[in-house]
Amino acid sequence: MILVALGLASFALWWLLVARQNPARPPITHPATLEKVAPSRAQAAIRAAIDVEAVLTESGLALTHPHRMLSRDSLICGYGIRSTPVRLAEAQRSELVALLLDRLSYQNERPPCLFMPNVAYRFIAPAETLDVLVCLGCYHVMFVETDSTGSSGLALPVRARLMDVSRGLFPQDSVIVAIWRKEAWRDSTDAARAERRRK
Repeated sequence: MILVALGLASFALWWLLVARQNPARPPITHPATLEKVAPSRAQAAIRAAIDVEAVLTESGLALTHPHRMLSRDSLICGYGIRSTPVRLAEAQRSELVALLLDRLSYQNERPPCLFMPNVAYRFIAPAETLDVLVCLGCYHVMFVETDSTGSSGLALPVRARLMDVSRGLFPQDSVIVAIWRKEAWRDSTDAARAERRRK
């Protein structure tokens, strides 16, 4: 009986220290069509945009800060703006458009996330404007049109590319740098763990 109890205690300790820390990642699946994650009007606005600007955003909705007086010009989709707009260069714009309009950039699996956008991209088209809010913590994006919104997560393989675009626009931003460092540390830890498993 004592041996059984010791065996169960050993297994519980192993599970807490090893198995729980290294959960197996489920395979990534992608939506069948781009329309499942990016509304048709959003796609049209992205394609028709003659200019794209980016701003850094406060991660919480402005309503959570009643002591701050915010004008309409200091908000984007309800989130406070914490930078001046930066116009994307043609190469940055092309990369962002390619990411957002590629079905394989999105995944069906959605990691648990309280949507807290760090960057907003504004696609300025002759007929309408589309805002794309990005949470760099979990890589969810939200398309905000005049009459509808949608949200979906960017797939793991393209996360680095989206981070690279944002870091290129705002290289000195402490929030983006902190998220990037955390991801770099996680990637190096995962690589070291995989190397130990191979040995």
